[in-house]
Amino acid sequence: MFFNKKQKYQMDIADANAALQNILVACKQPPSSLPVDKILLRQKAKVQKYNILLLITVIALLVTFSIPLSVIPFLPSGNATHVQTGNGITVVSDKLENGILTLTFDGEGILFDESYLQLPDGTIEQPLSYDEASNSICFTYHDTAINIYIPVENAPVYHLLISPK
Repeated sequence: MFFNKKQKYQMDIADANAALQNILVACKQPPSSLPVDKILLRQKAKVQKYNILLLITVIALLVTFSIPLSVIPFLPSGNATHVQTGNGITVVSDKLENGILTLTFDGEGILFDESYLQLPDGTIEQPLSYDEASNSICFTYHDTAINIYIPVENAPVYHLLISPK
């Protein structure tokens, strides 16, 4: 399978066995009790173990590298559950309508006027609108991975990474 080498020489098994015995006699060694065909069979069995181990390794690597592909990225879908952070801010809901992403938060000290969205090319966009009474903020949704940064008083900046499906 993987370790098989090209066979350059073709020889009859009886002729190969006779040649082996002649070589052993010329080297003053005792004659071989195993015929050549059994010696070749043992070699193939050893190579077969390596082929099986190599196949198992390839399958294990494929499974290992394909696991990240099965992880579903966070995407606004209208059914976000509570995402709790260390600074007391929670995403209560998200909604995507007509290219506008609306995020609603639970928590205090959110600085909506300093919030911004950053695109992969580095472009920064301010929010379209925000409502401090309902703790919601609206951004233009781009069909690419975006970073949303929302500063919080006396806490680290709240960061959301949103990517399309």
